[in-house]
Amino acid sequence: MLEAAMVFYDTTEASPERRAKRLQELADTYEDDLRGCIAHTSIQAALCVTILLGDRDSEYPWLLDQCDRGFPSGGSPSASTPTAAG
Repeated sequence: MLEAAMVFYDTTEASPERRAKRLQELADTYEDDLRGCIAHTSIQAALCVTILLGDRDSEYPWLLDQCDRGFPSGGSPSASTPTAAG
């Protein structure tokens, strides 16, 4: 997931300066982000983010939020997530 975020910004950020800044920010926080991902993000949510980043139409923070809501680490969707029944 974190590597997919780096690829996303490397391929979608048009400004070389902004691209370099964003990639440096991701590199600088990689270890902390990885620990947080392992501790708080379900495998399903991480896969969701990785796959959807490949579509190149939504940014990493938003996708992480949405995928965490849809696939929480506790195993059941949050109350705000619509279900087929309701």
